[in-house]
Amino acid sequence: MSLMQKLAAQGELPWVWNEAEDGGSCDIAGLRQRLELTQLALQTGAPLSTAEVTYLMGSRPGSAEVERGGLRARRISRNVWKLTQLSGAQQGRGEVTSFASFNDGRRRFA
Repeated sequence: MSLMQKLAAQGELPWVWNEAEDGGSCDIAGLRQRLELTQLALQTGAPLSTAEVTYLMGSRPGSAEVERGGLRARRISRNVWKLTQLSGAQQGRGEVTSFASFNDGRRRFA
């Protein structure tokens, strides 16, 4: 962080975040607000509505329990959700699928 502050003070910023070649512009203020609100929801454990969970997680939950980006949203009742942070061991749980139960990883032709 201090390196970035020194570079900014000297006017030498090697990265430009709003160039079209980098995937378009980014709403930094909106991103920061979303991250701060997510942290606040995790710290307080306050119940959230479906619309609030949709905003914080970036997509509408399609089932009673949704995991995305290291967060888990669990439906408590109709339109009431609880947001929790996944631990490191749980984050990788759904990303790598074992093929042991799917033909043992071998193709068999009749």
